[in-house]
Amino acid sequence: MRGPRESPHHPPQAMGRSSEPEHTRTRASTIRLSGVHPTDGGQMSNLNADTRVAATQHLTRDRASYTTQALPPSTVVITVEGELDAANTTQFSDYIQLRLRNAEKLVLDLSAVTFFAAEAFSAVHKVSVQAAGRNVQWSLLTSAPVDRMLQICDPDHALEELRRAG
Repeated sequence: MRGPRESPHHPPQAMGRSSEPEHTRTRASTIRLSGVHPTDGGQMSNLNADTRVAATQHLTRDRASYTTQALPPSTVVITVEGELDAANTTQFSDYIQLRLRNAEKLVLDLSAVTFFAAEAFSAVHKVSVQAAGRNVQWSLLTSAPVDRMLQICDPDHALEELRRAG
């Protein structure tokens, strides 16, 4: 007998897992950085307009899409699109933590995030603390939902102070 979510076309799923498929692809490419403007006054200004990317990785899962671009020698640009909520915040945090390990500079681009939960703020705060501890310079690009949550969860701008300490 099949469960309520099973059918001949839909195999059984583990509890808590999204029905959305996970897609990952990696490729080398060239990107233009003219649209990247770090909030701290141009931290990446030493990069050329066209920069060879060592690898680009794209992951789509649980209402969010993550793209990582590794820029030589040790800058990592992580772009997130979609919704960051309680269901995918742990994945979001783990995704960033894994890529933070070898970075000297990090750009966390949340400008395409359409929903940003308080749990996602906690994940960004964790990134900020770990980046500061590793002396990683980082920039945060935001969308209106991210800005709104920053105003609520960080009215004293402590996250910005941690970011500048990195």
